[in-house]
Amino acid sequence: MRVSSGDFGIKNLNRIKVMEYLVDHQKASRLELSQKLGFSMPTVFQIVNELIERGVIRESGEYDSTGGRRAKILTVCPGSFCVAGIVVSKNHIRIVLLDASKEIVDEIELDIVYEDTSEYYQKFGEVINQFLSRDRGEKAGALLSVGVVMPGTLDAEKKIVRNCPSMGVSEVQLEKLEREIDYPVSFVSTKYAVLAEMENKQENMIYLSLNDEIDGSAYLNQQVYIGDQFKSMMFGHMTIVPDGRPCRCGRKGCFDAYCSANALEDICGKPLETFFELLDHGDGESEAIWDSFLDYLSMTVANLRMIFDCNIILGGKIGGHLGKYLGRLESKILKNSIYEKDTSFVVSSNYRKELYAAGAARLMLETSIREGRFLTE
Repeated sequence: MRVSSGDFGIKNLNRIKVMEYLVDHQKASRLELSQKLGFSMPTVFQIVNELIERGVIRESGEYDSTGGRRAKILTVCPGSFCVAGIVVSKNHIRIVLLDASKEIVDEIELDIVYEDTSEYYQKFGEVINQFLSRDRGEKAGALLSVGVVMPGTLDAEKKIVRNCPSMGVSEVQLEKLEREIDYPVSFVSTKYAVLAEMENKQENMIYLSLNDEIDGSAYLNQQVYIGDQFKSMMFGHMTIVPDGRPCRCGRKGCFDAYCSANALEDICGKPLETFFELLDHGDGESEAIWDSFLDYLSMTVANLRMIFDCNIILGGKIGGHLGKYLGRLESKILKNSIYEKDTSFVVSSNYRKELYAAGAARLMLETSIREGRFLTE
């Protein structure tokens, strides 16, 4: 349900603006809300009192005194409502539950192999609804909306995934998933993954996902960039070695063929976790493979920096292992850079597995607040 002046009126539109500000900035005083949103102080007091009465915001202490009466700190009530993000992949279903303060309050990964069958969709509905309907007490209130992600090229309007090479499927009818879920559902592109990492919406940011396959997303000029045909940020299929290793896309020399998790496992001939165990213990062969991997990764990161000139977040399965090797990667990035004096623009992701689900949930949180769903609960 989308809020308009005809649906809820100006008062509720103003309540939404206050809620959006508090969710984005985490805290504010009544004076700050008045100054930033352009509301009179009496209007702010009225809106704040109404939202406190609804149980969606609260007073959480006081700011330091500036000479007069101490201002109250206003924050969102974390457990007042929640949203969910779900990722459907080839071998798993991943679910994340996000509260009103953008914190993950629950999550689960289920080993269920995707099949385009009625049995799969029925099982999907059973496990999803069972998880989402759990009583979590004060940790999570009413579930406002659910965002569902399936890798591939999404046509959200027609609810179809046009092409999903990682799952070996195409033209997937997403309504088969939607009708099994007992809550309001939206389908979300993987390009919204970057939202999970956003702390400051004024900043531009690139997310590079080093998963089984390489993907990416971008937050530019205060919005997620999708592209004209929903195919943006396909970093995995940039050519980094002309006529190089074969890629699953049919071409040769793609970044994916050198730095995806699947590629690294193919090169070393071992599961990813085993490779990093050997690397951590100083295995010579693993060290040589890793050094070559970092060469290709550093070259690509340096190129992305020159194109976008903003922070670059490294995540995914491999991103989760970069911590102790980040300094080494950064040294290689500087060698491939022309203008950079340091690598403060390189950031490790806060997530390993649940990023796409968390990104979908963040989008659902923003959408639910913008549409005023928290006012109907």
